[in-house]
Amino acid sequence: MEEDRAIYQFGLEMLFLNLVNLLSAAFIGLFMGQLLECFMFLALFIPLRCHAGGYHAENPLCCYFLSNAVIVFALLLLRTSPVMMARGAGVVFLLLSAVMAAILAPVENLNKPLDEAEKRVYGFRTRVVLIIQVLIGLVCYAYAYYQGVWIILLTIVLVVITELLGLLQNTFSRSR
Repeated sequence: MEEDRAIYQFGLEMLFLNLVNLLSAAFIGLFMGQLLECFMFLALFIPLRCHAGGYHAENPLCCYFLSNAVIVFALLLLRTSPVMMARGAGVVFLLLSAVMAAILAPVENLNKPLDEAEKRVYGFRTRVVLIIQVLIGLVCYAYAYYQGVWIILLTIVLVVITELLGLLQNTFSRSR
């Protein structure tokens, strides 16, 4: 039982950190008057990011601040309503960004390398999440809910950015 203590402690710490992150996100969304958009973004971003991988901060505190900065950045961008969404370009960019995210995924972390089986599983899961999100985006477009297309596009683009940053991080970490 003593040997399991570290596992339980780690699990409780992760639960606590996730709760703090969720409460912080809710506070940011409330403060910015975009609580619904905040939770929509998180509902799209979290499953995609968990499977696609990408950049990882050096420590939990840095991760916390970077995560909150991404939320603020996303919510600020969501205040704009690009004209391209209504003209069909949004769908083209949505498809292109989804293809790019699918090609890059999964981006492993040097601290937790993936074996070939894990790469296949995470890659498959990423593609499933992307297909679902693109289909939701197409439905949003069909019903002229362009803000929905915008939030999905923004989410996928941000994941592509984290994937690219993760590849850079891996490249520069290996060269040290």
